[in-house]
Amino acid sequence: MKDLLLKAPLTRTVLLLMLAGLLLALILPKADFSEMENRVLATVDLRAGQLDRQLENYLADHFPFHDALVQGQSSLAAALGRRLQNGVLIGSGGWLMEEPVREAGSAARSGVRVLNALQDAYPDLPFSVMLVPPSSHGTDHLPALYQAGDTGKALAELRAELRAEWIETGLKDPVDSYYYRTDHHLTAAGTRVCYESLCRAWGLMPRAAEPYSAEGFLGSYWSKAPLLQTQPDVLTADLPSGVTLTVDGEKRDGLLNRDRLQGRNKYAALIDSVYGHAVLENTAAEGSLLIIGDSYANCLAPMLARHFGRIDLVDPRYFAQELPTLLRDAGTQRVLVYYGLNTFSQTRALAMLMP
Repeated sequence: MKDLLLKAPLTRTVLLLMLAGLLLALILPKADFSEMENRVLATVDLRAGQLDRQLENYLADHFPFHDALVQGQSSLAAALGRRLQNGVLIGSGGWLMEEPVREAGSAARSGVRVLNALQDAYPDLPFSVMLVPPSSHGTDHLPALYQAGDTGKALAELRAELRAEWIETGLKDPVDSYYYRTDHHLTAAGTRVCYESLCRAWGLMPRAAEPYSAEGFLGSYWSKAPLLQTQPDVLTADLPSGVTLTVDGEKRDGLLNRDRLQGRNKYAALIDSVYGHAVLENTAAEGSLLIIGDSYANCLAPMLARHFGRIDLVDPRYFAQELPTLLRDAGTQRVLVYYGLNTFSQTRALAMLMP
C-alpha cells in the first residue's frame, strides 16, 4: 500500500513541492520581522536546546509564500465559520474586533489602586482618568449569536473605585466612524470626541482640526486575522503646526514619522510605535500636562498640544526614568491617565511609576 501511494502522481507531486519548499526555506534570503503579522520571525540557536522545535518554528516562519499561506489559512477558517482567531473577532461588514472586557479583573483593579496611591503621593496635582472601550462595545457588527458581555459594567466598577476625576469619552452608538475596522485604536473622529469631552471637563475651548490622512492602513487586528478580502483603512489624524516632538531624548522632524508610513501599520507613524517618554512642545501655549497611557494617546496628544506649552507622554511599559524627577523637571500641572480599556485591564506596568 505504501509503495502504491508513493507511486501515485498526486502524492509524488505533493512530496516534491514540500521538499522544494524546505530547500528554498533554507537557501533563500531571510527576513527577521514579519510586517504582516507584526512579530519577530523564528531563528535557530544551537545553544538553546529543543533543536527539533526550533527547526519546526523556523521552517514554518520562513517557508516560501509564508504570508500568502497564512492569509489563505485565516480566510479558509473564517469561511468555515471560525469567528475568533488569535483573540480577534471576525464581525460583519469587514469588521475585526477585540473581545470585549466583561469584568474589571485583577490587573485593572491593581491599576486603580496604583492610581489612587499616585494621587495620594501628589495631592496638589489634579488627576483625570479616561478609559476607551473597544470597538466591540456598542457595535452592530459582532458575529451572529456572540454574547458580548457588559463592558459598561466593568467601566462602572472601575469608576466607583477611583478617587481621581473620571471623564466619560462621549463616544455614543453607533461607533462605526470612531474606530478602525482593522485596528484597536480610535480614528481622528473618535479621538476628537474624547478631546472635546476633556475640553468640557477642563474648561477649554476646542480648536479647529488640521486633518491628515494616509491610505492603505492595515492595523493590529488584521495582523492576527489577516483575511484576504479585508479592505484597508484610511489612517486619520489631527496634526497641528508649530508643535515640536522629542521621543526618548531624540528630536524629531514633526509629529509624523514618515518612514513608518511605508509599512502596513501606519498608526505607528503617529509620534512613534514604541516609546517610554515623548514630549510635545508648543511655544504659543502655556501650562504642562502629563499623559500616562498607551498608544491611544498618540492621536489625542497632538489635539491637546494646542492648549499646553508642554505635554509629556509616558508609557509605563517602557518608561525608564523616575516619575518624581519628570514631574519636577517638566513643571507638571495636570495629569491625564488615558488608556484603551483592554490594555488597562491587562497591564500591571502602572506599578512601575510608584515613587
